[in-house]
Amino acid sequence: MSHQQQVDPTILKKLSASVSHFHGPRKNLSYVLSVDPVVAGRRAARKDRDSCQFVTRSMNDFRNFRKSLLTRVGTYGDNKNPSAGRCKCDGVRGCPFDVTRTFLERLRFSRMPFFGIGISDNDINNRQLEMNNFLRIIFAILHRMHSNAWNSDCLFLQDVMNFLEVEQTFSDQIQEFLKHKGRQMNLEGWKAHTIETFGYGIRTQ
Repeated sequence: MSHQQQVDPTILKKLSASVSHFHGPRKNLSYVLSVDPVVAGRRAARKDRDSCQFVTRSMNDFRNFRKSLLTRVGTYGDNKNPSAGRCKCDGVRGCPFDVTRTFLERLRFSRMPFFGIGISDNDINNRQLEMNNFLRIIFAILHRMHSNAWNSDCLFLQDVMNFLEVEQTFSDQIQEFLKHKGRQMNLEGWKAHTIETFGYGIRTQ
C-alpha cells in the first residue's frame, strides 16, 4: 500500500470483506476477497458491486495478517524487545484495539496436509469459512468501536488497510458511491412518503 497519501482509517467503518472465491492448484490456492461498501448497515447489493474491489490473498497471507495484528496488541514480540511492533498510538494506554487480543488469540486457522496432499473440497470449504469468520469478527470490532478513539497512526488499522489494499483512490470511490446511495435513498423515501400521504394523484417522477 502506498503511503504517499495517508488514508483516513475511518473509511473501514464503511466497508466489509469476505472471501468470494478461490483459484489455482490445491497445493497453492489463492483466495479472492471482495471488499464492499456497507449501505444502511448492510453490504452493498450485488447490483452495486461495481463499487467493490477484489484482493487476492494466500492462506499464508492470512496467517501473517493475524500474527501482525497480535503483535500490534502485544501478544507477539521480539525476545530482546517485547514491545517491538506493538502499537502505542494512544500513548501510555497502548492501542484502543488491545481489547481485541483475546478474540484474535482464539481465532486460529487450521493446518492443511503437508504440500497440499490429499486436500478435499470439504477442507477448502472449511478454510474459506475460517477466513470469512476471521474477517467478520475483525469488521464487527471495527464497526462497533467508536472512531473518536482511532488514530491515523494506529498500526493495527494500517495493517487492516494494507491487507485489504485500501488506498486513497478506492476510499474516494467508496465515499462517492455512498453519497450517491444516500441521495437515492432520500429520494425513494420522499416518494414513498408522498404516495402514502397524498396517494397516486401526485406524480413523484
